[in-house]
Amino acid sequence: MSKRAPLRRHIGVHSPTHGLTIDAICYVNSTWRGIIYEAGRELYKIAKDFHKNNSPENSILLIPHSRGCSYVNNFLQWCPEELRKRIDLRAYAPGAFIESNVCRSIIHYESKWDIVPHIDQAGRKRCQDTIVTLQPHPTAWGIDHEFNSQTYVKSLKEDFDNYLSQ
Repeated sequence: MSKRAPLRRHIGVHSPTHGLTIDAICYVNSTWRGIIYEAGRELYKIAKDFHKNNSPENSILLIPHSRGCSYVNNFLQWCPEELRKRIDLRAYAPGAFIESNVCRSIIHYESKWDIVPHIDQAGRKRCQDTIVTLQPHPTAWGIDHEFNSQTYVKSLKEDFDNYLSQ
């Protein structure tokens, strides 16, 4: 992304894996109990800073993956509406679905092979008009859930380029 837009500021917030058991507990706590973990608190700080230091017509693009979608959804609940309406989301392999009324725009991308986006059935039903199901890339393996899967490369590039052209 920084090669495509060298004069733009890029910030990454990473929530590392702690293994399947701990990750599953964090996912349940975040998705169904609304707990905001450190990654969500960091995103909130970044979004608040953006809102404070940029003109109102500017927006911020967030690209969460898997349980990060749940973390983003939770932090958005704490954001004032004027900030939420400046946040564009492109969610990949979502572990939870984010409703369109809590942000400026949302698209959820999933691989046809990925089972993770089917865990949050209620969110999936509420957000069905924001879901794009992609055919797995020929090099994809397993359930095709990884953020760096070739399945997502084209969509990532297109979304990023579209965002830059606004």
